[in-house]
Amino acid sequence: MEDSVKTVYLLRVSLDRVDPEVWRTMVVPAEIELPLLHKVIQASMGWYDSHLHEFQFGSERYGNNPEMHTEPGVKLSDVASGTGHAFKYLYDFGDGWEHTVEIIAETRAVLSDAPIKLLEGANACPPEDVGGPAGYERFCEIIDDQDHIEHEFFFDWNGGDFDRTEFDLGEAQALVAALVD
Repeated sequence: MEDSVKTVYLLRVSLDRVDPEVWRTMVVPAEIELPLLHKVIQASMGWYDSHLHEFQFGSERYGNNPEMHTEPGVKLSDVASGTGHAFKYLYDFGDGWEHTVEIIAETRAVLSDAPIKLLEGANACPPEDVGGPAGYERFCEIIDDQDHIEHEFFFDWNGGDFDRTEFDLGEAQALVAALVD
C-alpha cells in the first residue's frame, strides 16, 4: 500500500463503575469503521464478543441490535471527532458493562497502512457473565476469601484464581495486532 497522510486518534477506553479502574489506550485511524473498533475494544479489554453491544454518540445509537443504526460503513470520524470528544461503548446488556471512550489526541501521520495499536493499559477485565459491576465486586470478594462458602464454586467457574490488578500488555497487543494482520 502506498504511503499516505492519515488522521489518527489516540483513544482512552475505560470501564465504568469498577475498582480499580480498567483502562486501555490505543491508536486507531480516524476512519476506522465501528465494527472494527468494536473488535479492537473487545480484544484490548479481554472480552470474548459473546454478547450484544452498542456505541452511543449523544442520542445516536449504533450496534448489532435491530433497534439501533447499523454499524457497517460508519466511520468513527463520521460520528466523533476532535480531542476531548467522548462517547459510550456498552457491552453485554444483561451485565451492563459501560465503557467511556475519549479521543485524547488527534494528529496526522504519514503511514503505509492504517495504524491500530494498543499502547498501554491497566488492570484485568472482569470475567464474562459475572453479573455486571455489582456481581464483579461480589466475585472478587469471594475469590479473595478462601474461607468463603462459595469460594470453591467461583474458583472452579473462573478456571482458577483471579487478580484484578493483572494485565498482560503483550498478550493484549497480540490480540489487537491479529485483527489487522
